[in-house]
Amino acid sequence: MHNGVDVTLNARVGNAYLTGGMSVGKTVTDSCEVIRALPEAVGQITQVPAAFRGTAAPQRACRADPPWSAETQLKLSGTYRLPADFLVSGNYQNIPSIPTTATFTVTNALASAALGRNLSACRGTGACTATANVELIAPGSLYREDRISLVSMALSRDFRLAGAALRPRFELHNAFNANAVTAINPRFGAQWQAVRDVLQPRLVKFAVQLDF
Repeated sequence: MHNGVDVTLNARVGNAYLTGGMSVGKTVTDSCEVIRALPEAVGQITQVPAAFRGTAAPQRACRADPPWSAETQLKLSGTYRLPADFLVSGNYQNIPSIPTTATFTVTNALASAALGRNLSACRGTGACTATANVELIAPGSLYREDRISLVSMALSRDFRLAGAALRPRFELHNAFNANAVTAINPRFGAQWQAVRDVLQPRLVKFAVQLDF
């Protein structure tokens, strides 16, 4: 189920033009009844790390009810014409950070001890290497980073040359060098929450566009 409100803005004041909007909402998913009906519900397995014991019950892992901030976004962009036909532009966005997750891999040995039988994936004879994943943190309930704010700017000017248009452009991306984490290792263990990726650092670009 999704509930949300979107607001958009378009305004022109003198030489300035502003556009953007704000999106506020959240999506709730609930499959608890389905999981309760399955005897294989891995949330009943208790051989999980003591710090998380009891938090991975089906009633939590099967329902994702994130805060409103989890899907709230603000994006604005604008342009302003300076003297001598210079054009400055910029954009700002404020978006959610990535949720923190912790996936615990349950082996068949652990599962059989808790359920009194093998995992359903273990069919036939021979050693079973099947596993099941248990989410130790309720989906969308924990965020390790603050919200991400990004600012980018550009400066350009058009030059007319014998019927052609020449437009040099200077661009500055991630102007304040935000370094929010964008990917982490979700597997619970020694490398849990190890950083896998961060925002691209501040980047300066110079480009020239020729139209003829």
